[in-house]
This record gives sequence, structure tokens and C-alpha cells, in this order.
Amino acid sequence: MTLSYTNIDTENIESVAYDKTTKKFHVRFKTGDLYIYYAVTEQSYVSFMSANDKEAYYLNEIKDQYEERRVS
Repeated sequence: MTLSYTNIDTENIESVAYDKTTKKFHVRFKTGDLYIYYAVTEQSYVSFMSANDKEAYYLNEIKDQYEERRVS
């Protein structure tokens, strides 16, 4: 299955994708780095997408809260 990335207008985040089957949240940064976060609930993804400040939500609620792996 190919994920569909959504462009995000923040200072550092370029785009995101969420796979609700595997609960993996993909975050691509403007530097080109791609991180995958594991066991992210759909509610967390929905909250991220509806947050007024997505960068702050990512820093406070996703980063360092879920297991992560840098892919590239």
C-alpha cells in the first residue's frame, strides 16, 4: 500500500502520512529527513491534523512520546 502524504505548512515539517492499519505516522521534514513514529493512535493523528499549531503539537505530543525511527 502506498501512503498518501499531506503537505503541511510549518517551519520544519514538509508533509505527513498516517497508516491506520499499522498505526505508523510518517513525518517528512523540509531537510529531507523522514521519521516514522510507531503505535500512534488515530486520535493523535486527527488531533495533529486539526491543531492550529502543528509544529507545537508535533513537538509536545508526538516527538519523544512514541517510538521513532529515522528512515532517511
